[in-house]
Amino acid sequence: MPGRRRQVVDEIKTAGGEAIASTLSIAEPKNADEIVKAALDAFGRVDILVNNAGILRDVIFHKMSWSDWSDVLDVHLNGSFNMSRACAAHFREQNSGAYVHMTSTSALVGNFGQANYMAAKYGIVGLSRAIALDMQRFKVRSNCIAPFAWTRMIDSIPAQSEAEKRRVARFQEMTPEKIAPLVVYLASDRAEGITGQIFGVRNNEVFLFDQPRPIRTDPPLRRLDAGEARRAAQGRVRALVHAAGALRRRVLVGPGVMTIVYDKLPRAENPRRRAQLRAEGLHALRARRRARPRSGQRGRARLRLREEPQGAADHGGGARLSGLLGEGARHRHRLGQGGGRRART
Repeated sequence: MPGRRRQVVDEIKTAGGEAIASTLSIAEPKNADEIVKAALDAFGRVDILVNNAGILRDVIFHKMSWSDWSDVLDVHLNGSFNMSRACAAHFREQNSGAYVHMTSTSALVGNFGQANYMAAKYGIVGLSRAIALDMQRFKVRSNCIAPFAWTRMIDSIPAQSEAEKRRVARFQEMTPEKIAPLVVYLASDRAEGITGQIFGVRNNEVFLFDQPRPIRTDPPLRRLDAGEARRAAQGRVRALVHAAGALRRRVLVGPGVMTIVYDKLPRAENPRRRAQLRAEGLHALRARRRARPRSGQRGRARLRLREEPQGAADHGGGARLSGLLGEGARHRHRLGQGGGRRART
């Protein structure tokens, strides 16, 4: 490896530039400070940081060891932080600077057997965004690139079948020479005002990635009266439990109490059964309202979800939802059918 570093230095000098090499690990904060100090001693100042170092420890998640996880995060995420932090004070003092971080489509899109790599590379996206926000006042820019390129880091990709060999052959056509021009541009003064972004490069394509944003609000952004607020809360809770998928749940919100009715049905395959559950739930809500004491001593409503041992005599195990309405309420009402869950009021 030291020989390869020397080779890169020689290539830069042959092209008319100046370069030095370091063999220190960026996973250690003190080493990052030493690397930056060496650059200052050699060149007088530091203007650009490209966080490009990386390793792979690909393994499917249920077989991934702690060292597989920590080694990758130490180099990619912690190393990017260490180097960025070591440069930050100098960028702030000179009121200028540019960060270019290497993320990956494995993080932005996903890939098999790379939980460690994906987590680290998506962490770099957050790090870059945070730097862009925090250091914008000092005219410091920070951007990410997700490169498609064949490098030494990924030359261990297996290629046994003919399909895999064709895929690797196409990948090998995407060289680092296609990535370098965008790195230079983002680090230059011509990229003034461009910060907090995620770019991708694939051969001759350069594209900009969207960033996570809310695509829907519910309820609309306006002040709601009490009834609207209750209905909006009911809708949000219903949306959340629908997303859970494993259990079919009905949420009924009455005065002073919320009741969740559980029913083990497929999530969305039986519209008639869904309508039946809705009708049963509304009927149970009306019955509970009729049975409520008229004295006004309802107390303070609260919910408690308690797990009971498997095989409990009353409903065969599972979750019991108890709504306690204070000392004045002694009424009980069953919701659902036979083996369903019990709500106590």
